[in-house]
Amino acid sequence: DVLKLQDDVPAPQPARGEVLVRMLASPVNPSDLMYVAGRYGLTPKLPATPGFEGVGVVEGTGGGLLGWLRKGKRVAVINDRVGNWAEYTVTKARQVVPVPDDLSDDQAATFFVNPATALVMTGAVLDLQPGDWLLQSAAGGELGKMIVRLGKLRGFRTLNVVRRREQVAELKALPPGTIFEHFQ
Repeated sequence: DVLKLQDDVPAPQPARGEVLVRMLASPVNPSDLMYVAGRYGLTPKLPATPGFEGVGVVEGTGGGLLGWLRKGKRVAVINDRVGNWAEYTVTKARQVVPVPDDLSDDQAATFFVNPATALVMTGAVLDLQPGDWLLQSAAGGELGKMIVRLGKLRGFRTLNVVRRREQVAELKALPPGTIFEHFQ
């Protein structure tokens, strides 16, 4: 009820130390939904564009060495003031991370929130060791897939509950590590 599509918004202009990013994909995270509902730590100044993370290509810079180094690169984007659910967004140059070609746009779009959640939950919170078992529900979602990959990389095993039978083969076919190899 509070969102509307607006297609006549001009591209924002980056200030010094910022970059202009043409967005390719941006996920819908629980934090985004809380932001839209006005129940997140950051209060939107209306009108506001949601979307804290995503993937895009740096098309411009407001100046500064880091922005210049990022120009033309496909990057994972974390944004804390102007949302990523737009054709173009502006963020600090230090808040974009170049991503390798072997990461799909879907993986790169979720480079920050889901991998950090998976790493902290399986490592710091659960302290999973090689050979340990982890039961996870909703394993067919992106976070569940990341935990399966992380388990294959780190040696813990997962017992996965999914909603649809075809998701079983999809989970079994996941390569180990993938996105997490870039965090090592």
